Amino acid sequence: MLALGDYVIVKPTATQTTTPGGIILPDSAHTKAASGEVVSIGEGVYLFGPDRDPDKPSRAIGRTVLFARGRGVEVENGGKSYLVLKDTEVLAIL
Repeated sequence: MLALGDYVIVKPTATQTTTPGGIILPDSAHTKAASGEVVSIGEGVYLFGPDRDPDKPSRAIGRTVLFARGRGVEVENGGKSYLVLKDTEVLAIL
């Protein structure tokens, strides 16, 4: 998949649904933010890297980012789930 414009495609990391003791956690127990790995960034994205160089956005591919739950559009490709987010919906690079 290839992101266009100012969009970022993220593969979300799985959230823990049970505790080590086997207790099932409800959705309300999860934090408000989620994380994932950047798999593609559009040519209009201008937020990655310490020098914010728009000519080098590919340095963010493979990095883990933090974003708010419920944001973006969920899509499936090749049996895997991805989120398409606006670059402004990325809260932090971890």
